[in-house]
Amino acid sequence: MEGLSKYRQVADSQLIILAKNGESEAFGEIFSRYWGGIFRKLSRQLDFHADAEDLSQEVFEKALRSLSVYQERGFPVGSWLFKIAENHLKNYYRAKNRHSKVVQPLADWFEGVAPSGIEELVDRLDLRAAVEKVTGGDEKKKWLLAAGVLIASGMLSFEVYKRLKEQGKVDAPTHGAFKIQRHRLVTKLKSVLRVEEQEKGTKV
Repeated sequence: MEGLSKYRQVADSQLIILAKNGESEAFGEIFSRYWGGIFRKLSRQLDFHADAEDLSQEVFEKALRSLSVYQERGFPVGSWLFKIAENHLKNYYRAKNRHSKVVQPLADWFEGVAPSGIEELVDRLDLRAAVEKVTGGDEKKKWLLAAGVLIASGMLSFEVYKRLKEQGKVDAPTHGAFKIQRHRLVTKLKSVLRVEEQEKGTKV
């Protein structure tokens, strides 16, 4: 907390200027000031505490990415963040509705309806060679990659983690560790797929 104390008396508008100039601690102070309000706003409209946490985190990630284009013009930082939260919630529900036809079959498969388990999904996505290269055949690593497909299709990250953990299909002790492990594997998979695509191009 000591690193943030020097900014506690600084106005929001000045914090934005500092954050734009690369002062990460200044944005950390903005996060501290508004996280609770953003979380409460989202949690009132979502069924699960973890969903509100995920979406709140994404609101601040989007704000950080958008700093370069933010201009106050009578629109205070707090109002800007709550507007991002409102739009993010709308997009969340739109995506949920849009993916409903995809999510249910995946959710059914996820619950064990498909007898072939993870191998069926790997074959369905035509990724066997790349997945084997990335995971070395490790079943739990394959489940981490499958989790990425489920999350991209509309299921919430915490819910996927909870179910996988309950079923003993991942070793990550926390949701945060699960996200880090999944990100590393997905990054590695993308790299392998890019190499495969380049190799195909050179053969044409």
